[in-house]
Amino acid sequence: AGNSEMCKLLLAAKASPGPVRKDNGQTPLHTAAECGHAEVCRVLLRGGAEKDAVDAQGRTPLSLTARRLTLFGSCKGKAECARLLLRARADPEIKDKRGLAPIDVAIEDGHCAFVREMETFLDRTKNRIRMSL
Repeated sequence: AGNSEMCKLLLAAKASPGPVRKDNGQTPLHTAAECGHAEVCRVLLRGGAEKDAVDAQGRTPLSLTARRLTLFGSCKGKAECARLLLRARADPEIKDKRGLAPIDVAIEDGHCAFVREMETFLDRTKNRIRMSL
């Protein structure tokens, strides 16, 4: 499930949650989201990680949670990461270099748990807008 305790120690020692890997432009939050490590995502978000950072392919951490089939990461863990990112107000409309938003990636990949998270998020958002009018 990742190493959230190590992340906490590093952040407490003033390590930046946002260093970018030069080879692919990914931040630690990208990696945690892609691997479905929800607790690590939570720690990084609380530590100030940029929720909408884009990698070399234009993908955000949210768009990486939308991919179902990777070498690592569970669909359930990725759905939880998506929930955390959406609660942190990650932008679900940012498109990657292929022109795909996270929901498009999830549909293309058959990641039903992500699609459900997005539907729930959008329903809640619509209800909040109605209540504020």
